[in-house]
Amino acid sequence: MFRPTLLITLLLCTCALATLRAQDGLFPAYDATARLLGGTGLTNTGFDGLWTNPAALGKTEPTLQAGVGAEQRFQLSELTVATAGVTYGLKNSGFGVQLASFGFDSYRENRLGVAYGRQLTERLRIGVDLAAFGTATEGYASTFDLTFGLGLQLEIIPELHVGARVFSPIRVERLPEEFLPQLLALGLSYRPSDQL
Repeated sequence: MFRPTLLITLLLCTCALATLRAQDGLFPAYDATARLLGGTGLTNTGFDGLWTNPAALGKTEPTLQAGVGAEQRFQLSELTVATAGVTYGLKNSGFGVQLASFGFDSYRENRLGVAYGRQLTERLRIGVDLAAFGTATEGYASTFDLTFGLGLQLEIIPELHVGARVFSPIRVERLPEEFLPQLLALGLSYRPSDQL
């Protein structure tokens, strides 16, 4: 059966799949599921979407879930990333807390975030997250910045899901003429069956 809405959605999402990133000094902190998917995960739900889309918390199991992770790239302690996350689900909503750290004694970036997601309808979820970033460099002034993000997830058909996220939509100045990165992401997932 031909569905023109499905075809148009696929074409639009295919055009928006490219992601542009600059060296912004803020490390991407993802959970294991998102890392296994190459840093994607805008359509993940529950705990698996804590780092990638706050709307995911609208479909969180009604229980406390937690996860921790660490990575040391190229066996260099200076490139160590450690993350921890906790989610708690309610009937049609959920809360989450994110903690992350990158670096070593002379240079360290920390992140603390709280997120809330809510299921509005059977197919639509929205979410919001607040994030605090702290950067400390030996011999220089430390910075502390606050920002927020918004997320949305839509189930077009049971097999096709779309996720969108806006992070730091308002320019936040970290240092003179240096701003927190702004992120707009759009993702699409197609799950033809539970076995695949």
